[in-house]
Amino acid sequence: MLKKLHLEYFQGHEDTTVEFTTGINAIIGASQAGKSALANRALRMLMSNKPLGPKYLNRKIKSGAFVVTGEFDDHVVSLRREIKTTNSVRKVVKSEYNIIGDAGYSYSGMGQEIPEEITKCINMSALNVQDQQDPHFLITGTAGEMTLAINEILKTDQYDDWIRVASTLIKDQGQELQETNKQIITVEQELERLKPVDKLVELWKEIADIGIEIENAEQKLTSISCILDAYEEAEKFVLRLKPNIQALDVLMTELNKNIEQTNTMNLTLAVYEKYTTDLSLENLFSRGVSELDELMLELETIDKNIIDNTYKIEILNEFIKLQQMLKSTNGVYGQRVSAYVEAIGHTDRCPTCFSSITPARINRIKKNLTSILHGLTPYVPVKNRKNWREK
Repeated sequence: MLKKLHLEYFQGHEDTTVEFTTGINAIIGASQAGKSALANRALRMLMSNKPLGPKYLNRKIKSGAFVVTGEFDDHVVSLRREIKTTNSVRKVVKSEYNIIGDAGYSYSGMGQEIPEEITKCINMSALNVQDQQDPHFLITGTAGEMTLAINEILKTDQYDDWIRVASTLIKDQGQELQETNKQIITVEQELERLKPVDKLVELWKEIADIGIEIENAEQKLTSISCILDAYEEAEKFVLRLKPNIQALDVLMTELNKNIEQTNTMNLTLAVYEKYTTDLSLENLFSRGVSELDELMLELETIDKNIIDNTYKIEILNEFIKLQQMLKSTNGVYGQRVSAYVEAIGHTDRCPTCFSSITPARINRIKKNLTSILHGLTPYVPVKNRKNWREK
């Protein structure tokens, strides 16, 4: 129920407040006193936000704002419209609704629509206001007018709106369902076309495994190359020892002669009761024994080097077997690369991101994968070594 209506600079009213009581309220006054502006235009504008223009601003001011405030059972609602005059042309600058109170709120920029919260607070419509020139309510009106009034009272227009919204939603959902079915069909066709990708993934895994084997083989080749370098150094060491061995043979021959001479002298000296032999012979014998011990140590070193060289020859044989295995692996790798490139050509898709792929990119992939084979060549540790396998 409307309890109070307050107007500020609305038509002829600068500051007018009217209080209403329960029952019938009559507003009387002289002509042009502002009865219609108060009871009809101001209340209708508060309920409908119409008309939207600046025409109801008090003519005594050029620029400013008019305010219509209504106090209802539980709320106070006001409509404020600010107007600016430029070159004798009035223009609405801002229009806003306000709910006044502890839980107040302001609504602006709503255009022709009225916020739902404002409609609930006012809880009135045009049916609650009748102009003095209007016909009697539901008596002299046409059938169409009476139907519209009854529909508004019973809120049947809301049901029509709900049905219209529901129909729109059903139609939209139907269209979305059709689009979804089309997308499902497209995806199924795409999945059917991309079935060879599974084989492509398997080939890619095999190539990756072969790549790991190649890396392991390269590491073994590196280790064997280091061993072969050490073997070459051992060969050089043996060559350097050959003169020493020959000198050792000569020294051993001389030593054997000295030993024979010493044995003969010992037999001769045994006959004598005293040793009258010159001490220089004993010193010579001691020096010969010491040199013999040094030669025996050198012989032990030579024997150890010979054993190490035998182990290096076994490693060299293992290296030859590894090269043969690598050659066989390269053949399998080449077959897998050919199958992989052929599978990419059938699918026309990149194996990693599944985007379209051109023949030029397929050739570049094949070239990059094949270049791995060209980088694996037999290792020869010494540049000028001849017949190194036989050695």
